[in-house]
Amino acid sequence: MHNLDQVFATLHQSLRVKLGSLLSLDDAKNNDLIFIGSPSENLTPLDVPSTKEFVFRKVNDGSRTGNMEIVNVQPGQGEPDTYIATPGNIPLTEDYALVAPVRGLNPERSELILAGTTTIGTQAAVEFVTRESYLSSLLERMKVRKTSDLTI
Repeated sequence: MHNLDQVFATLHQSLRVKLGSLLSLDDAKNNDLIFIGSPSENLTPLDVPSTKEFVFRKVNDGSRTGNMEIVNVQPGQGEPDTYIATPGNIPLTEDYALVAPVRGLNPERSELILAGTTTIGTQAAVEFVTRESYLSSLLERMKVRKTSDLTI
């Protein structure tokens, strides 16, 4: 939250923080929103906005039962169909997060999803969009030349 607060302060914009469980339908319809955290730790997956390309799912069988993974709904050639962090019984070396701008419930509003498969992944997603060098790299990959070119 501190990183986002710094960015908003730099832009001379206010930021209101609310727990997902306290979010109302009016909040979702009338505001631009940033969701931080995995559905496993916050709102239920049915309540959290999502993308059509990537969704969060708990692993239901095998040695990773209960872990959160990101499912690539329509993987392209050479892309994995799931992304899952290093198992919890060994030091974390690999984690994944979703950074996704999506339309809000009200199409005139935007939402940004910053969610990792673990807390560390979520922290990395927030750092990625709040550090200028990382964000510049992301916008370059998205082929955005100026912020007015960015549409959701």
